[in-house]
Amino acid sequence: MTDLELQSHRADLHRHTGWPAWDILNDLATESEAANTLGQITRWTGGFAGHWCYRGHADECWLLVSSLHRERKQITLAVGDGIHTTHPPFDARAHEASELADFQISEPTTNAPSDQLATMQHYGASTTSLDFSWSHHVAIWFALKDSMSGKHNDGSRKSSALWAIDLDWLAKAGQAMIDNGDPHVIAIQDVKYPNPRMVAQKGVLLVNRSTERTFTESLLGMLVKSPIAAERQVVSKLVVRRDRLIEMLQDLEEMGIYHTSMLRPNTAVRRNAESARDRMQERTANEREQFRESLRRRMESRTPRE
Repeated sequence: MTDLELQSHRADLHRHTGWPAWDILNDLATESEAANTLGQITRWTGGFAGHWCYRGHADECWLLVSSLHRERKQITLAVGDGIHTTHPPFDARAHEASELADFQISEPTTNAPSDQLATMQHYGASTTSLDFSWSHHVAIWFALKDSMSGKHNDGSRKSSALWAIDLDWLAKAGQAMIDNGDPHVIAIQDVKYPNPRMVAQKGVLLVNRSTERTFTESLLGMLVKSPIAAERQVVSKLVVRRDRLIEMLQDLEEMGIYHTSMLRPNTAVRRNAESARDRMQERTANEREQFRESLRRRMESRTPRE
């Protein structure tokens, strides 16, 4: 068994937790050298041929997981001497559809659902998509804008991160998997009429087409099944140190990349998107509570009584 096949096997064995899959993806993608200037970051992106997109994370340890999948909460319940830990059933697509229906009531439009989901994503709702940018400068601004100095438990300083994905590879690998009957792919979301924030951020949405796997799990599955990914880097992660954070933010501001230019205000749309998100969160919380009560009854029925 090759290293790549072993990694695929490990990811499949632990797919339901997401954490082992994340560890594998992180190991495959992370560059050996970190950066702390825009010049170093630009030289890194200059080595990429074709069309790439970028996503910034304020914390290098953050997962590649959609905001909607973050609503999938683990339940731990103790009854008697028994402890049961599980993830209740979670249909992200169904929750997204309900959230979209709520949003459409307050934001009626003739735009396609994909356009409306893009608007929801950029103004505070939870979706199955992750927003990236064609511009590494925009992505690094998002990685730095809310980052704070801090240290890990071992005393080392925390860093931010910049993710990069080869979109040419993503399209080809995804189509090959779909042709072979494998639906667990990441795809570029078709947005005909992008919202003002998406335009300002030079945004591109990547959507997880799988109804069973998280973004990380689907992306890792594409990597291990792609011959091209075995030959060259198609997903990369650059750790960005924060020791020159102020300098980098000032350089970005000179380029026109700052808070009000990136996060174009629209109070009504934001309020409606957040309202749809809040209603979705209330539904998922009720589902978890119902599942918890059902689990408690099942466990109590199995617990020997005195």
